[in-house]
Amino acid sequence: MYFIAKALDRPGVSNTRGDLHPRHKAHLDAAGADTKVIISGPLVGLDGEPEGSFFIYEAETPEAVRRFMNQDPFAQAGVWSSLEIHAFDWRRGKPPA
Repeated sequence: MYFIAKALDRPGVSNTRGDLHPRHKAHLDAAGADTKVIISGPLVGLDGEPEGSFFIYEAETPEAVRRFMNQDPFAQAGVWSSLEIHAFDWRRGKPPA
C-alpha cells in the first residue's frame, strides 16, 4: 500500500535542517523492507525556501510509516511542527515494479 506523508517545518529551522540533511538522507537511504521510500523531497515556499518535507512510501500500514518518520533526524530534532500521513491510491505515473 502507498502512503503520502507531509511534514511542515517549524519557523526558523532552516539552519538546523541544513545541518541535519546528511543524517536525514542517510536515514531515508537505510529504510527497510517494511517501509520503502519511493519519493522524497523538500516542500518549498514561493520564496524558494524549504518549508517542510514530502514523501511517498510503500508500507503495510500507516503506523510503519509513522514509526519510520519518528526516527528521522528532522523529527527527533524538532524540525517538523506537524506530520500528516494519508493512504494513497496511486493510479498514474506509478514507477515500474
